[in-house]
Amino acid sequence: MVVAIREIITVSSDGILQIRAPELTAGTRTEVIVLLSISELTANHPKPTALSAWNALQTSMALDISAAKKWSQAAHLERKIFGTVE
Repeated sequence: MVVAIREIITVSSDGILQIRAPELTAGTRTEVIVLLSISELTANHPKPTALSAWNALQTSMALDISAAKKWSQAAHLERKIFGTVE
């Protein structure tokens, strides 16, 4: 059985979301899904370009040039195998 708790909350300046509900007891495992309205998302963040997305991915994965090239080749091969790239 799934029980839902719905709240509209504001994110704090340090990016923390706080949800308080008496039904949630210490140690309870939960799944949290955060939904943002398009107007909120676009107002706070400009639309990313493909290059900025690639740079962010590379930074988050701590890829150097050699590792980035290997990852790119593996991703291309994966797309080719699954038919998303010719």
